[in-house]
Amino acid sequence: MLLKLIALVAATAAVSMTLSKSALFAPIRQALSESQNRALGFLGRLLECPYCTSHWVALYLVGMTNIRFTHGWPVVDLFVTTMTVVALAAIPSAAIYHGYRSMGGGHE
Repeated sequence: MLLKLIALVAATAAVSMTLSKSALFAPIRQALSESQNRALGFLGRLLECPYCTSHWVALYLVGMTNIRFTHGWPVVDLFVTTMTVVALAAIPSAAIYHGYRSMGGGHE
């Protein structure tokens, strides 16, 4: 279980940073942010924030892997596990961000 948790945290951090800060996804983020559609504009702004993006990435990954920390109600289990992954993913996300910025990369 610990190795699965570490993998989820690392994947959440890496995917969130890639979606929200890499040049690869910059045109998508820009197009969504500038959209006249309120929902798409919101999605674009959401994708500009690695922490915000990590919630949705973690929710998807936890749901797909079916890892649970508690064994009560499924919705509560999903929420607790997702929030734990998000909190732990903030640590490697910060390291990835600062390392990437020190190399001259990143999107602001």
